[in-house]
Formats: sequence, structure tokens, C-alpha cells
Amino acid sequence: MDIDHSILGHLEYDDRLDMYSTKVVFDGQLADLRLHNGGALGEPPSILHAVRIASNIDQLGLAAKECAVIDLLELKNQDWREEDEAEVTGDEFKRPMRLEGIIVYTNGRAEFFYLDGDLFWGHCILVQMDAGGRFDNAHIAG
Repeated sequence: MDIDHSILGHLEYDDRLDMYSTKVVFDGQLADLRLHNGGALGEPPSILHAVRIASNIDQLGLAAKECAVIDLLELKNQDWREEDEAEVTGDEFKRPMRLEGIIVYTNGRAEFFYLDGDLFWGHCILVQMDAGGRFDNAHIAG
């Protein structure tokens, strides 16, 4: 049930998760791109959204980091610093973040998962994108 796509490349199907997966490159590193299938037969309904994301990965990856700064920088500086640790600037916050993966849902929403570079002691940073391509929420998970 794998698919070869002209833009996304080889999409491998995982029937346990009902998702297709491939890789994208952001910031010089590979990240997982997973497409939720929603039980559909044939091409996944999320494929057009995934193409939009993959085609704009550089812009979207940076926008997701900006959303994380807006939503989480104050939390980092107020609650997640060691006693002798200086406050972190927005640029210092974004620098260690590494895109681990993206999940694209059938409704067009997506979640960008970042490794936190130990900003939050190993928790994942999850940034949510609405169907219109706007990032509307970032929080820590895990």
C-alpha cells in the first residue's frame, strides 16, 4: 500500500497507525513527515496538505519556531531555568530546537514536533498549525 509521489517521494504505509510516512529536510536535518490516512483507501486525504507543508518547509519550520518563542519563552525564563542560569533570548530559545517530525491530519491541521535542546529538560516542543497554515499554539509535551 506504499505510494510513490512526485513531490513527497516514497510514502511508506504503517497499517498499525493508519499513517503514511516520508522524510523532509529542514535546517539541514531529516525529519519525519507523517500523513494521517483516516481509514481512506488509496491516496491519503491529507496528501494535498502535506505537499503544501513540504513545499514550504523552510518558511513553516521557522514560523513554528517563532510561535514557540511567543508561547513558551516566558515559561522557560520564569519556571525552567537553573538558579544560576541567565534568561534566554528569543534567538537563544530557537537555536537548539530541532524538528523531529510533522503529523498532517486529514482536516489540514498539522503538528510540528521539536526536540527541545534541553530547554525544558528533554520535553518535546509541540507547535500546532491550523488548516489555513497559521501556527496557533505551542506547548511542551512528554
